[in-house]
This record gives sequence, C-alpha cells and structure tokens, in this order.
Amino acid sequence: MLNSQQNILKRIIATSFLLFLAFFLELICRFTINSGVDCSYSFFKIELIFIILIGFLFGFKYSFFATLSYLLIHFAFEYFQLEAFFGSNHDDHHHQKQEIFLIFLYRFFLPYLACCLSGLFYQKKENQLFSKKSLIFALLIISVVQVVASMLFIDLLQKHFFEEKNSNILINFLFPKKRYDFLKINVIYSLVSVVINNLLIGVLLYLINFRLKGKLEFLQKF
Repeated sequence: MLNSQQNILKRIIATSFLLFLAFFLELICRFTINSGVDCSYSFFKIELIFIILIGFLFGFKYSFFATLSYLLIHFAFEYFQLEAFFGSNHDDHHHQKQEIFLIFLYRFFLPYLACCLSGLFYQKKENQLFSKKSLIFALLIISVVQVVASMLFIDLLQKHFFEEKNSNILINFLFPKKRYDFLKINVIYSLVSVVINNLLIGVLLYLINFRLKGKLEFLQKF
C-alpha cells in the first residue's frame, strides 16, 4: 500500500516536471520561432511533445489530468487577455463570453486534449516507450482532431469576426475579397502547422524512444 502511494507520488512529480518543461518551452518558442505571436495562433507548438510523452510514460489517466491542468492554467491567462481585447470591441457581454469560450475550445481544449490520447498506447513493462506503429497511430489520431479543431476555429473567425466587420474600412483595405482569400490562407496555415509540428514531435519522440530502448528499468520504480 505504501509503495503504491509512493509510486503515485513519483508519477505526479514527474508529470508536474514535464508540464513545467512544456510551459518553459512554449515561452521560449513564443519569443523566438513564433515571433511573439500569441500562443492561441502560434505556428509552432513543439511544447506538446511533453504532454504526449506523459501518455507514453504513465498512461491515459495521468496524461488526461496533466493535460487538463495545463489547459486550466492556459485558460486563466488567455481568458483575461481575450476579455481585455473584446472589452473594447464588444457591446454584447453574453456574446463576448460565448466567443471567448469557443476560441478556447477550438484553439486549446480540443487540440491539446487530443495529445493525451497517446496514453491509450501506453506499454507497461516493455523495453521501449512505444512501437513505431503505436507512435504513428497516436500522432495520426492527434493530427485529425487538431485539424478538425482548426477548421472549426476558422469557421468561427469567418462567421463571428471577419464577416461581421466587413463594414470596417481597415478590414476592407487589409482583406479585400478580390486579393485575399481569408478561408484558404487560414486553412493552409493550420494544416501546415499541424503537419510540421507533429512530424517534428514524431521525430523527436522516435529519437527519445531509440535512446531509451532497453534502458527503461527506472520506470519500474514508478
């Protein structure tokens, strides 16, 4: 009983450390390769590697609650930023809350929570974190969910933000329909982002798995 509790505590500590690394890497990426772009629309999301890794290391349960914790912290920060933005651009408070919720749902909750699905491929007492097939299947499922979430977000932008502001002179100048296809640009951006991120994460996870192959005795202590 005592050993079981100690193992749970060790997993929680290890999971917390991986979440810290995810936040730290996200912060670095935001001010380097993402050029200061807000994390809700950043191109590179390499920090997700740590959330996916939690699933492969400790299983779905730990991955799910770790991702949920990560999302709640994100929501606390993003909500106030979005509320500050909408506060000066929105008259309908109820509609504002709904839009903030939908943005968070499509840009954070669905694509990030999809990463915990790696826990479904958890291999207990194996000499490697995952097989090649497991890694490919996990990343394919994650990619599909992220693409769907991105399409829903683009639809939200088009319906609730872009089209509603067609009367704005600045918007009409920046995004004239004849010169700029809002939908296609965002679809390409989102698809390329998902593909590149998951390819990079896949390569990094493969290298981690290769280095740890046959050296996973330390996981028996968890």
